[in-house]
Amino acid sequence: MKPQDSKIYQDWFDKADHDLEAAKILFQDDAFMDVVGYHLHQAIEKYLKGFFALQ
Repeated sequence: MKPQDSKIYQDWFDKADHDLEAAKILFQDDAFMDVVGYHLHQAIEKYLKGFFALQ
């Protein structure tokens, strides 16, 4: 079974979306900029994992 068939990539994209949303909320509150950076970093990694799962 190919990764595209099981939609593994979509699971990674969904998790990345959650990290990105958390970063946006924290950024708007102007709080914990280190945690904002952490969530952005996590989102990028998860988007990349999803992208590679498509290959």
